[in-house]
Formats: sequence, C-alpha cells, structure tokens
Amino acid sequence: TSIRTVNLPAQVGQIDKNAFSGCTGIVSATTPRLLANLVIDTGNEPLTRVLRDGSSSTPSTSEDNSGTLSGGITWSYQASTKILIFVNTSGTAVAIPDYNTTAERPWDYLASVVEQVLVLDGISAIGRQAFADMPRLGTLILNGSSLAIIGEAAFRNDVSIKTVTLPKETVLIYANAFSGCTGITAASTPNTQAQMTILSGNEPLT
Repeated sequence: TSIRTVNLPAQVGQIDKNAFSGCTGIVSATTPRLLANLVIDTGNEPLTRVLRDGSSSTPSTSEDNSGTLSGGITWSYQASTKILIFVNTSGTAVAIPDYNTTAERPWDYLASVVEQVLVLDGISAIGRQAFADMPRLGTLILNGSSLAIIGEAAFRNDVSIKTVTLPKETVLIYANAFSGCTGITAASTPNTQAQMTILSGNEPLT
C-alpha cells in the first residue's frame, strides 16, 4: 500500500493477474506504450484506474467518464444514474470490440459501480467480455435494431441481472455470454428457438 508511483518501461507488454492487487496508494503511473498495446490481467485495478484516467479517485463521483472505440462507437458513464451508454456515431453498423481480458476495456475501472448498460441503434455486436464481471449490473437496455451477436462471456458473472430482453435482430449468442448470471429470472425474444443459435454455457439464460 506504500507504492505511490509506477513507471513502466516500453519493454513491459503484459502485467499478470493481481500483480498490483491491494496497492491502493498508487496515485501516478506511466508507460510509453499505448494502453491498447498493454495487456493487464484482472486484479490490477489500482494500476489500471490511474493509467486510464490519471487519478485514483472513486469513479462513481465523476461525470466525466467517456471515450471513443474503433469504428466510431462512443461510450459514456453517467454517475448520477450509474448507467453506461454506447452510441454509434459512424452511420454504419459496427461492433463493440472483443477483449481478451476485462482489464483491456476502457471502462473497466467502472466495473464495480455500473448498474445499467444502454446499447443504442447501429451497434451490430457486443464483444467478448465487454460487460463481464460487473457485480452491480442489473439492467440491460438493448435497443439496437442492428444487434445481431452477443459475444463470448459478454455478461459473464453479472449476478445482479434479473431480466434479459433481446431484440429480434439478435440471432447468435456465443459460449458463456451469460455464464454465472445466476440472478436471471426472465428472458424474452421475438424469435423462435429455430431462429437463434445459443452456444453452450448460457444455462441461466436458456
């Protein structure tokens, strides 16, 4: 807990699980690398929070949490309502990217406080682990008329989700997308079973 500053050399391209777990005193961290080129495994929140927003302050008190993903999707977090919003500004349908670890997500430092996710029109897919391991996430608003695919482990271990309403465009749900979502009590879709492909590990949903 006494570590205050972390300066990573360019050669460091990966930080394994829990390397900086419990290092709550970190207030400054630097790396010559783009964050997209730095793989940070889970359990390193004290470091990832500072690398991404330059501050160790609690994210739930801030209204200035936003960014742009590849393809033109913008995301923003509203602290007053604890909602994470995704909007496509490109004019053509694009996907929220896949993430090999949850720590790669630009909004990962908000994972412990997000209670709602809103996906608006023009987003074709929710990528791998995009919203996994968000313990307070209880409300999914999937309004996108382009949302065809929900990626692997997209909502894994989101135990607070109670209801899932899928748009008719959603026809493919990858393995473990809703694995560990033990709180689900209702799910609906306009599609028949024959019109959808739901891969293994989605028992809480099916």
